[in-house]
Amino acid sequence: QRMTRALAGTGGRWSELAGLRRNPAEVQLLRRPAPAIVVVEPIKSTGRKGGRYHGEPKSEAGKRTVELIQPLADLLALHMAHGHEYVFATIRGTVSHHADYWAAFKAAATRLGHKEWTPHDLRHSHATWLKACDRRAVQERLGHEPGDVTDGYTHVQAVDRAEILKVSLELWVEAHGGTEAASEAL
Repeated sequence: QRMTRALAGTGGRWSELAGLRRNPAEVQLLRRPAPAIVVVEPIKSTGRKGGRYHGEPKSEAGKRTVELIQPLADLLALHMAHGHEYVFATIRGTVSHHADYWAAFKAAATRLGHKEWTPHDLRHSHATWLKACDRRAVQERLGHEPGDVTDGYTHVQAVDRAEILKVSLELWVEAHGGTEAASEAL
């Protein structure tokens, strides 16, 4: 459930969040005023269960810092109290398996009457929720390369990133009934 909230709240790929380690250089959740996660080495798979390794992001733009709203940062900080190397570790402390998460996600989606949903849909939902925000800022957040030549002439500003956090917090409060209620539900 926490991985699902993190995917929806960051627009990250499953492999990026599964690869997050508790190393302070990679996970900077407790820094104020802007807690963030740093995407550097997503989990890659050899195709066999157990065949996982850290690899490069899909593009240079994929190496990025994703700022978090405070309720999500609090959720992840609470989750990291387990002391394992990986933020989203298994019960044994090892890196998560994509197939295991996929199966749990699909079971939950089916119970909700949406068997067609996939974990990657959370990334699309995140981008859709931010459609009123600056396009370049959303591209940067998702780790996408600029889409056209015009993008090379525009730059993301702090106000653009702040707007993403504002919209994200409004959505969180709407979904969870306020930041205090959401923290208590954890």
